[in-house]
Amino acid sequence: MRYTYLMAADRGVAVPYKDIVKHDAHGTARDVWHAPGVVGEPCFIPRLGRASVTEGAEDDGWVLVQMYDHVKCQTDYVILDAQKLGAGPVCTLHVGHHIPYAFHGTFTPNVFTHPPSKVSKPRKPIKKLAKARL
Repeated sequence: MRYTYLMAADRGVAVPYKDIVKHDAHGTARDVWHAPGVVGEPCFIPRLGRASVTEGAEDDGWVLVQMYDHVKCQTDYVILDAQKLGAGPVCTLHVGHHIPYAFHGTFTPNVFTHPPSKVSKPRKPIKKLAKARL
């Protein structure tokens, strides 16, 4: 596999990630899309489907990215041309509301919808059970 698509902090800012980087394992070439919001992990979709294994260029396809816009408090799905990542989206699908930020496939409904929960009180210690007789 020659190309890898990664969410990153390419502009020197730590998490949350706001950039999608295309890394070329055969050289030093790379391409970057600087998103206007927080991005999730990119997913490469080959243009030719299964036929892409034997036909066409390895990077012939699209990169699908979930992006959260904290100003509008909504999520978009962005589609990038994998061969021209830095050119920006070829299509943006507006969800119309937010989808909680996902990281490495995790999901939690609490991220933007509820304040942090209070820590519960520690449980009382369980009484030691008497040793069983054999």
